[in-house]
Amino acid sequence: MSSSCHVILRVRPLAPAEEAGGRCVACAPRSVAVQASEGGGRDFAFDTVLGEASGQEDVWAAVSGVASSVLDGYTAALLVYGQSGTGKTFTMVGGGESEGGLVQRAAELLCAAEGEARTVTLSIVEVYQERVKCVAWPAAEAQS
Repeated sequence: MSSSCHVILRVRPLAPAEEAGGRCVACAPRSVAVQASEGGGRDFAFDTVLGEASGQEDVWAAVSGVASSVLDGYTAALLVYGQSGTGKTFTMVGGGESEGGLVQRAAELLCAAEGEARTVTLSIVEVYQERVKCVAWPAAEAQS
């Protein structure tokens, strides 16, 4: 990756119950325009914007350089942030084998790498209502 920090926005599709209200977000490759219900609005800039039609493969294409940088000896992190129900877990874990999430894809990349032996440490945590919860190994959290 060319920079130490990239901000990528993924806009999830509207749920059927939300469609009646209409869309208030317009996506461009590097920006999002948000329209307020009472008129007006705001534009926001990002390094990459993945619109409603983007799939897991598109997300992986946008962030795979982070996982690849680990193979080059760099420390890397992915932070997924958003309100409840916005697709954070789906993005990270996926929705089955055909829609693998970022964790699965990164693990596959790292395990397939040839060359010298490496040690990789993985932490997957959820911060909810100011509590930190281990998502990867919940049983280990209960023992500590």
